[in-house]
Amino acid sequence: MTAHDEEVQAVLKALENEKYKWRTIDGISQETGLSAEQVLEVLSSSSDKIVKSSIPSPEGKSLFTTRKHFRKSANTFEKVMSAIKNRST
Repeated sequence: MTAHDEEVQAVLKALENEKYKWRTIDGISQETGLSAEQVLEVLSSSSDKIVKSSIPSPEGKSLFTTRKHFRKSANTFEKVMSAIKNRST
């Protein structure tokens, strides 16, 4: 396993942390020990596994989760809105 693979696994694990529905880059960075730049690189290179919220955090920061975690934790309204958003883009 390469260093990048280990970073990807650490970020995915942080995104699927049961304590959180959505995560900021800063939160992922704190949990994993990776820099914000490393986290952003992993999020960019793993876009097939990652969902970015269309609504930012109250502080205006981007929010992320995995597709798997989203399906598991999102309510029906969020799933419908996500489907509509994905069709219109």
